[in-house]
Amino acid sequence: MMSKTDAAVLLIQRALQSSIKADYLLMDTWFTTEPMIRSVMDTGLDVIGMVKQLKQRYTYKGKKYTLHELKRMVRFEGARNIFGSLVVTTKTGIPVKIVFVRNRNKKSECLYLLSTDVSLSDTEIVRIYGNRWSIECFFRSSKSFLKLGTEFQSHNYGAMVSHTLLYSVLIAYAGLSFFVVQQMQIFYNALPI
Repeated sequence: MMSKTDAAVLLIQRALQSSIKADYLLMDTWFTTEPMIRSVMDTGLDVIGMVKQLKQRYTYKGKKYTLHELKRMVRFEGARNIFGSLVVTTKTGIPVKIVFVRNRNKKSECLYLLSTDVSLSDTEIVRIYGNRWSIECFFRSSKSFLKLGTEFQSHNYGAMVSHTLLYSVLIAYAGLSFFVVQQMQIFYNALPI
């Protein structure tokens, strides 16, 4: 049985081989782990992802720190939503930029965004990562309204590809049907009686 991360990397490789162009892979906290980051970077993509505050340590100026300890080294000036960033290295030496962002739901807390492209500005990292939100809304709606979240669970790569293809066709059909109905309504409403 294939792990979720192995399946994800295989899907990324297939997408890139199919001439899908991308500069970054956006990941949530579940996937933003050092082995996954390394695997994605091996495909030629950079990673932007949210990081959980766990026991992992990052090297900064020759010493190892947790995310919470690194947060104390950033100057929190004013009421901005982006507090600042630090360029650090992971346990295996991958240089990453950690951006410290205000949590909109709990203003006293901080969110941590990680980027393997350390040349990006803090604002650009937050803007690019923000694109994930529309994807999350789409998946949540699909799972809630179409019951697609509970209908399928598998670690088999072939089954995942088949389900994803079927899912894509279903969504394309729904979109096309909506468009056709909308066009018919415009056409018939525009006819003189």
